[in-house]
Formats: sequence, structure tokens, C-alpha cells
Amino acid sequence: RYLELKIDALKSQLEAFQNFHKAARTLRDNYDPKDAAARDKVKAEFEELTEKYRKTMEDARARSSEANDLYKDTVRKERQ
Repeated sequence: RYLELKIDALKSQLEAFQNFHKAARTLRDNYDPKDAAARDKVKAEFEELTEKYRKTMEDARARSSEANDLYKDTVRKERQ
């Protein structure tokens, strides 16, 4: 179970970084300071992808923390 949680956490982190990379590419490729409508659209998409990154990373950290707690409990039980 510990390894499953850690693997899930790492997969989520990878997904989060891919989302953030996509957000950065979108901003780089589509930002036009002279076109307010395009700029606002890109900015909104960037913020949406950035928020998705944050949520995914938060979930990944929670799973990793759960795995760590599981490991600590297992070690504690073995010592008793």
C-alpha cells in the first residue's frame, strides 16, 4: 500500500508539472500585449492551468503524506 501511494503521488506530481509546462507554453506562444482580448484569454487559460497545477500538487502531497504516515505506523507497530 505504501508504494502504491508513493507511485500515485509521483504520477500526480508529473501530471501537475505537465499542466504547468502547458500553461507556460500557452502564455509564451499566445500572449499578445497589443491585443487585449487575446491577452485576457491567454491570461485566463494560464490562471486556470496554474490552479489545476496547484490542486494536483496538493493532492500529490496528501498522498505522499498518507504513505509516510502508513510507513511510520508500520515501523511503530514492528517495534512494539
